[in-house]
Amino acid sequence: MAIAMDRSYNGPVIIASSQGGMDIETIAAENPRAILKEPVDIIAGLTESQAEKVAQALQFTDNIKEAAEEVKKLYDLFIKTDATLVEVNPFVETANGEGISFGAYLIPNNF
Repeated sequence: MAIAMDRSYNGPVIIASSQGGMDIETIAAENPRAILKEPVDIIAGLTESQAEKVAQALQFTDNIKEAAEEVKKLYDLFIKTDATLVEVNPFVETANGEGISFGAYLIPNNF
């Protein structure tokens, strides 16, 4: 999952795929429907329903609300730091449905 500034949407876009991995370009070429692009109104901000849509696209099952909260926190980080990109890989639900683990990096706007 990533949040990036996108000129074609005139603002932030959340990009998410349950197929993940390091070669998202191959996934995009082979199965474009496997990638969710969720534009966010920069004035209104990320809504609860959008955050839940991202969590569902990432195939969270037991922790939809928890995953949505993490998506919202990442969006807040993106906005507060004036970033051009925040990426999380992996962003997953554990096999027993009891947690979310992730690693993230941030590219600030003045990079």
